[in-house]
Amino acid sequence: MQLEGCELYAEIRYGEELSFEEVGHVEALLREELAGVLVALAPSYLDVRLKGDELAFLTSLPPCHTDDLREVCRQLGEMMGQGSQGRLVVAGHGFGPVLVWRFTSLGLEENTVEPGGQEGNYER
Repeated sequence: MQLEGCELYAEIRYGEELSFEEVGHVEALLREELAGVLVALAPSYLDVRLKGDELAFLTSLPPCHTDDLREVCRQLGEMMGQGSQGRLVVAGHGFGPVLVWRFTSLGLEENTVEPGGQEGNYER
C-alpha cells in the first residue's frame, strides 16, 4: 500500500534474557544503525529516546510504501537480540490508515485501522 506520507513512532523493549552488557551492545548498535535503516525513506527528522530497557524513536516520512516500512521492522528485528520486541505505529498523512506492527527477530504481526472505520462512542 502506498502512503502519501506518515508519522512513525517506534518502541523497542530489550529481552529479559539479555545481560546488562548485551543490552548496552544492542542499544549502541540500534543507535548507530537506525539512521542508516531509515535513510532510503528520507525522514525529515529523527528523535531517539532512551527509557531504561527501551529505545523509542519518532520521525516523519514523505510518501512511501508499506513494504519499505516492513523492511525497517525486519532490519530492526535482526538487531534487537533474543527475547526483544518492538512495535511500529504508522499514522498515514491525510487521515490515512493507522498501522500497528509488532515485531521480533522471528517475524512481524500487522494490524490496520482504516479511516472511516467503525465509529466510536462520542460523548458531548
